Amino acid sequence: ERVGVLAQTTQRRDVVERVLEHLRRASVQVREIDTICSATKARQAAVCRLARQCDMVVVVGSLESANTRRLAELAREQGSRAYIVDAAEKLDFLWLDGANTVGVAAGASTPDWITKEVVGKVEEMEKDRQAPGDEQVQEGEQDSKAIYEESLPVLKPGDMVAGRVVSVDESGALVDVGYKSEGLIPAGELARRPAHEPELRAGDEVLVCVTSVDAQEGVLRLSKRRADEKLSWERLEEALARQEPVEAKVLQEVKGGLTVDVGLRGFVPASQVERGYVSDLAKYVGRTLRLRVLELDRDRGRAVLSQRVVLEEEHEQLRNQTWSTIEEGQVVRGIVKSLTDFGAFIDLGGVDGLLHVSELSWGRVKHPSDVLKEGQELGVMVLRVDRDKGRISLSLKQVLDDPWANLAERFPVGGVVKGRVTRIAPFGAFVELEPGVEGLVHISELADGRVGKPEEVVSPDQEVKVKILRVRPSERRISLSLKEVEQDREKATVRGFLANQEHDRVTIGEVIGGLLEGGRERQNRQ
Repeated sequence: ERVGVLAQTTQRRDVVERVLEHLRRASVQVREIDTICSATKARQAAVCRLARQCDMVVVVGSLESANTRRLAELAREQGSRAYIVDAAEKLDFLWLDGANTVGVAAGASTPDWITKEVVGKVEEMEKDRQAPGDEQVQEGEQDSKAIYEESLPVLKPGDMVAGRVVSVDESGALVDVGYKSEGLIPAGELARRPAHEPELRAGDEVLVCVTSVDAQEGVLRLSKRRADEKLSWERLEEALARQEPVEAKVLQEVKGGLTVDVGLRGFVPASQVERGYVSDLAKYVGRTLRLRVLELDRDRGRAVLSQRVVLEEEHEQLRNQTWSTIEEGQVVRGIVKSLTDFGAFIDLGGVDGLLHVSELSWGRVKHPSDVLKEGQELGVMVLRVDRDKGRISLSLKQVLDDPWANLAERFPVGGVVKGRVTRIAPFGAFVELEPGVEGLVHISELADGRVGKPEEVVSPDQEVKVKILRVRPSERRISLSLKEVEQDREKATVRGFLANQEHDRVTIGEVIGGLLEGGRERQNRQ
């Protein structure tokens, strides 16, 4: 089991060590990140030294401050009495009883002027208690000043220290880092990219880098920008050592690649943006990428990163997973990667499968682009898997409804339907009745009489009416006739003509009968 240990920046070092030792005794693999502020450690060590020399220690700071309370605890552990005050008027004269030597220490966020007031008040109380001579007073003042100076951290350029923002204006920010005076962060050192980072406010906790120290004048200059960059370098170095990706936002397209924000300015070469060639890098501006650190050079301020390495690793993991799970007969999801004259390549997840043009539809497809487009997501059936050759054959029509199912119900024998001539062969013509269903009109069924070539009667894409002669769904065959449609039409015409003649016919009897009746009438008149 691996455990990471972090500590509050003001935590006591000995407490952290006891925790680490307890974990190690339990056979736990521990990785410690030292987050205790260096200034805090120095202040705690100074208070321990101070307490060993004094009978009583006054810690100036808030009772709610964990840092202040820890300083008081450390003083008591050294055998000294310790009291916490946040103002000079809160000192109690009775505390001095039995104390020959009094020390004063301050918490990290305690303003310098409050500490000085407390020191002055302790000196006044001591004078009232002992009424010492001038020489003793001077010596006591010097001792108090020395003890106070000793309690301050020793800072030098390059040190990283934690502090609290006291005030912010157009010239910069004042930060209390526990030094004899507040440190100044000039406006230009507040942030690397001011417009893209949150503004500092009074009371904010910040980590800063010491840029210069004037011990005599008590002037301290700081930089948040350098502290941020130092932390970013450390983070990138750790990512490089552990081969872990980092996230970064693309700032702009430049000659040869992209610049990214990794807490400092990083560069992604064009060849490291994608697994393949990228013609338009501008589309990446503003996007956040997952990158692998390739090269770091602090002296030259150079950080080179790659998205391609991350994509290659992810692709390989996905490829292995796909090959380990894919089986014939499965219906899987994929994305159309590219189109060719003979079919389409489908990305199944790190592995490409071929969807042949003959498997695109139950009907006839001239070109894959008539059915698919690049980037389209679809479900396909796995027909064949050849792991040795790394080939996968796919079918789209197998996941679609089979148009030959229940065909006899839709196209009964004897019925006349419309269709389209799709192709012509020497022995007849093929007619599509619906997508995926083609029937054959044999040359002998094209017309009455002898037909030399089918082209004499029909042509491709011609709309025709055909009669269903035979349906064999199991063989996926339908026999059709063009001439019987014509014959049926002619028979219907004759029948109609004859039917009309039935209503207008005159018999011989009716004609002769009329003549005979007329002759009798003439004889009777005579």
